[in-house]
Amino acid sequence: MKTEQGSLRVIQAGPLSLLVDEGRLGYNQLGITQGGPMDREAFNKANQLLGNPQNTSAIEVTLGGLLVICEKPAQITLTGIDVFLSVNGKRKLAGKVLTLNKGDTVEVIQGDAGVRSYFAIKGGFDAPLQFGSATTVVREGLGGLKKNGEPIKSGDVLTFSAQASIKAAVSEPVELNMLEHPTKLRLIPGYQFEDFTKAAVNRFFGTEFSLSSNMDRMGVRLCGPPIESPYANMLSEGISFGSVQIPTDGQPIIMLNDRQTIGGYPKLGSIFSPDCDRLAQCRPGSKVRFEQISVFEAHNMLHLRQYTRKQSNS
Repeated sequence: MKTEQGSLRVIQAGPLSLLVDEGRLGYNQLGITQGGPMDREAFNKANQLLGNPQNTSAIEVTLGGLLVICEKPAQITLTGIDVFLSVNGKRKLAGKVLTLNKGDTVEVIQGDAGVRSYFAIKGGFDAPLQFGSATTVVREGLGGLKKNGEPIKSGDVLTFSAQASIKAAVSEPVELNMLEHPTKLRLIPGYQFEDFTKAAVNRFFGTEFSLSSNMDRMGVRLCGPPIESPYANMLSEGISFGSVQIPTDGQPIIMLNDRQTIGGYPKLGSIFSPDCDRLAQCRPGSKVRFEQISVFEAHNMLHLRQYTRKQSNS
């Protein structure tokens, strides 16, 4: 089928809209963090619906507000929690492939729950690569349309490979994730876990923490009874995705996609990566609680998820 260049023109960008793909993996030794989608499952689901390769670029929309006009026919979808699309003023379901015509206006609207949604297009958006990825990391000034880490702005033009003749997609809406209250976060203990006292560990797993307003793509600070840190000072070391740091004030910090690559606080361990997807959809004030799992259990659950995903795609 003949293809040609298509484009979406951004009328308004919303609070924070970022071009993302799977991120920059393998560059921590250079001080470059991974970036990428905060809710990886929702991102993958969007590309799966459109038949895109897993690493195809999409737009991560924070708290809705993205409004675009389509300048060529295109197929799109939106995934997330409590989100929907408005096409020419008419509400459309998320989790379903939609066909846009030239001149259609599309708005992403976030409901009362959730934080981030993923606006994806058939074939993905065109963007230059840096360190093998187009993903936007504002803190590092990397990625995005201009390779400077800037979020999408009003007036930007997002290009894609448009099909000259496009058939209306036939797709039943997929079931989108919902949040549980409180949100359960499974922790895999790290090598410093044994340095914490039994009382500190029991308090950590026995406490229902609240998310503070001090949260972004770098990490989330929690509020609750202080967890005693085993030592005040330590040499800085590498920080893995989902690490749970305990600073001197005892309020845990969970490190996420845009975290710095080294830090000097002791760590209880790391959050099971799929649980970080749900954490990324929690708003300030939301409640979370922790449950301990082993590396063996985590590996088994990940293998089961991968198998289930392959079966659903076949």
